[in-house]
Amino acid sequence: MLCENKLKLSTIHKGIRLAFKLEDIKIGSSRGIAYYKATIPDRIYYPQRRATPRIQITTFNIPFSGISARTNTSIGASVFDLSRNGLAVTIPNNIARLQRGDSIKNCHITIDKQDITFDLAVRFVKTSNQTTGKTLIGGYFENTPSKSRNKLERFVATIEREEIR
Repeated sequence: MLCENKLKLSTIHKGIRLAFKLEDIKIGSSRGIAYYKATIPDRIYYPQRRATPRIQITTFNIPFSGISARTNTSIGASVFDLSRNGLAVTIPNNIARLQRGDSIKNCHITIDKQDITFDLAVRFVKTSNQTTGKTLIGGYFENTPSKSRNKLERFVATIEREEIR
């Protein structure tokens, strides 16, 4: 869609849907070939593809602990966001050298004074800031006992209801 030097583009790149707007498009010509020139967009829209969206819960200050299956290093972190199927945590540094595809075993979080245990399959590792060294680790739950899964489901449902209000 082109109107008034603006263009909205949507595409699928390597199976990922992307959309963005280009503004202040300039028309030029070089050696008889016309071209369009625009600045890089400030924002790219990338819809979440999770079946259950993650809810940011940094205000709850929920501690996380686990052990890297690959390096056998203890991990201490804080829960950043949570869903029925997974979570993301922030760790002060990545001394465990976690990578996508790793597994974190014997994970523990405490919600409403109840312990929840699980293993975590790491899906992404992102260093948020070079100066602070904080790293965001995200993944999905594995080997979650039914009792822990039920506690988690109730907690997430409660947060979702509060967010709707």
